[in-house]
Amino acid sequence: MNLSFEKRQSYLLLGITLIFLVVGELSLSEQVKHVTFSFHIPLIFAVAGYIWGRRPSKKALYRYAKISIGAYGVCRIGYLAVQLWNSVFYSAGADGVEILKDWMTVTFWGMSNSSTILPSVKSVGLVWILPSVLISGIIGAVIIRLVRTPFFQAIAVASFSIMGMWMGHHIGFLPFSLDVSMACVPLIWTGYMVRNQYWRKKIEQPRCALFFAMCWLFLVKWGGLDLEVRSYPNGIIGIFCSVAACIVIINIVKEFRLPDVLRIPLEWGGKHFVIFLGIHCIVRDFAPWATNMVSAPIMIQLLVEILVACAVCALSVLIKHYTTCFLQKNDWRERIYLFILGAY
Repeated sequence: MNLSFEKRQSYLLLGITLIFLVVGELSLSEQVKHVTFSFHIPLIFAVAGYIWGRRPSKKALYRYAKISIGAYGVCRIGYLAVQLWNSVFYSAGADGVEILKDWMTVTFWGMSNSSTILPSVKSVGLVWILPSVLISGIIGAVIIRLVRTPFFQAIAVASFSIMGMWMGHHIGFLPFSLDVSMACVPLIWTGYMVRNQYWRKKIEQPRCALFFAMCWLFLVKWGGLDLEVRSYPNGIIGIFCSVAACIVIINIVKEFRLPDVLRIPLEWGGKHFVIFLGIHCIVRDFAPWATNMVSAPIMIQLLVEILVACAVCALSVLIKHYTTCFLQKNDWRERIYLFILGAY
């Protein structure tokens, strides 16, 4: 199947983001972490805005809503299966009913970290990104449709971002990371700008591109965004640093063609981004070897996690293919199955 140029770029950007999501949790120097955190999760928001096109439509938002909700559900069900398996076979006296109740509570609230309002609710892991991007995209789409003038769009986007940061710091971490979704509206708007004809002409000018690159390099020394714990260095300036980073990276990917030996695996990883994200969450919480490898060289840690994720991903793609073929004669079953596997 021939993919459109924009879709291939989106997969490539998600593949690059996936690598840095894993790298961000390894034992790195503080300065390298600052650079990594300035774009590794923000780029996911920016790519979502980029995918929705020059003007976000109801159809694009509905399609992403269906994919993100289905993907979130699949990731959480997979997590529950591993948790029950681990508790029943490896933990003496584990109560499956309590585990299920706890899982339902955590899944329902969708927190990215412990809340000051709901301290008993644990984090759902990195899959908090999926509903958060959806909420942020809806807010961004409403702003773009209601506010026509680019200048006032920027004012509205910055206002939502400041409000989200204030809520996260002074009220508490909100369900489904609503405060983060509001804070990250500028990142959604960044992806929209890169695709929009009016903004694209301005961003692609050499002086403008150099300005964003210099802003990123200058501001990143204060640290990158750690959205999971609501760390925004210098407030809205930290968000602007991530906006500049996303613009620079998207423009680099658009202008420079990677060798096929790098491009094809990254595009494949981006296409199955949600599967890798779910596997990474499970490995981080349940795999004992992941804890034991903390002292191993960084490249070895990264390589082992990539190999495990690729093996599980390849297996899941095969299961999906053969199960879809098996269910083709039952239309209603196939629809339910494809909705649940919307992540694919």
